[in-house]
Amino acid sequence: MVFPNTKSLAYFSPQSQLVHLNEVRANDIEADFKVANYSKIRQSLSTVFHEITHWADTVGTLWGNDYLKILYLTYDVMPVINVRGSEPSFIDL
Repeated sequence: MVFPNTKSLAYFSPQSQLVHLNEVRANDIEADFKVANYSKIRQSLSTVFHEITHWADTVGTLWGNDYLKILYLTYDVMPVINVRGSEPSFIDL
């Protein structure tokens, strides 16, 4: 369920390992530095670092590495997911 009147500032996608910044722009951060708008910079960078933490947890922890291994194994299965008799190859997941 999506809550009404909400928006996502940013998010991390473990499948693509990309951080998506929906409301943070590099140009805005540069402009804020030029006028010393430190409260806005702190807000923007805290959002960026929060999402980078999710990325680091995924690529730099045992849990994250196990998750990525399962994810990549799943990608290998996708081409044969609808092929009759291919179910035994799913056991290693």
